[in-house]
Amino acid sequence: MNRKLTVGSLVPSSVVVNQQHKTSTPPGIPKTVSRTAISGIRLIQDGNVYEVSFIPGKNLLESGLDNGIPLKYKCRKGSCGVCKIRLISGAGLLTEANKRERKLLSDDVKAGYRLACQATMGPSAIDD
Repeated sequence: MNRKLTVGSLVPSSVVVNQQHKTSTPPGIPKTVSRTAISGIRLIQDGNVYEVSFIPGKNLLESGLDNGIPLKYKCRKGSCGVCKIRLISGAGLLTEANKRERKLLSDDVKAGYRLACQATMGPSAIDD
């Protein structure tokens, strides 16, 4: 039998990653991002409110982690649901929920919930 292993499949089910990026940038000086970031996405995860500067070419989870936001995640492929967030504002900047999100979240999508690893920036965010 041929099995394809991914990083997410190697993490035991009892482990949830809550990563905080460490940076060498001194406190009070914003971290420089080589691509233009688009702000305006506010979200809640586990009762904590965050504002994410969306980085083009990255999903909401990657953008948040790159901005030093300690979002919880595990699989990064939309199957575990650990990165579930609720959008407060900026939903119009994102693409519609994909098949994985609709399957895992079902009616929660209508209530503003998304999977941070699957939510990507939509065309309305980059059109001038």
